[in-house]
Amino acid sequence: MTTVFRRGRLKIAIYREARKQHHTPHCHVYLVDAEAVFDLNNLACLANNGFRKKALIQISQIIEEHQDDFLDIWRLLNEEE
Repeated sequence: MTTVFRRGRLKIAIYREARKQHHTPHCHVYLVDAEAVFDLNNLACLANNGFRKKALIQISQIIEEHQDDFLDIWRLLNEEE
């Protein structure tokens, strides 16, 4: 896991899949007892466990601000060489 963003207790991470099983660029978002997964291409929330709608919108905005950097990191960790 590579943490790519932190703000307070909010953490956004990108994982390297050992078997290259990832199909779409995405990131994992954690905050205390909540977690979510966001598509890095279209900013869609793919999974949510515990975040309220307002928080998801704010997280989406953060990801959009850093989208190019996050995509570069995802590719570095997960694409075949």
